[in-house]
Amino acid sequence: MKKRGIAILLVLFFAVTSVHLGMNRVNANNHKDTQFNFYFHNYFDHTEGRRKTDDSSSYMKCKELRDNASYTAYVYGSNETTGNFAEDVSQGYHYLFKRGTHHFMRNWVYEENLKYAVIYANQNTPFPTFPKGVWSPDSVPER
Repeated sequence: MKKRGIAILLVLFFAVTSVHLGMNRVNANNHKDTQFNFYFHNYFDHTEGRRKTDDSSSYMKCKELRDNASYTAYVYGSNETTGNFAEDVSQGYHYLFKRGTHHFMRNWVYEENLKYAVIYANQNTPFPTFPKGVWSPDSVPER
């Protein structure tokens, strides 16, 4: 009887552990960070396009930006890496960036059957500013 109770407890322990491990599994996607440098020609700039592999949010982190400066960024989708023929797939989700901020950026690149995500940005300040940071077309959610 005692052995049977221990066996049942072990089975339950392994079942719960297996479910927990399965919930933490992350699918491989294109979430590796790439450097960006914005120069804001005519107050806007954009990244090069990167392949979008799933319906996760895009990610951007501003690492360098002068004090009191900011920019607003949003996700476009394109079938070219240049981003020249991109279309707005942010559905109104725009994100304010200052030095040290990061955002998981909602978008519909994948759902619109476009191949590449491109981050477009508008400078919010009248003086020259040159933000630098990292971004990725796909993301792994924060924990």
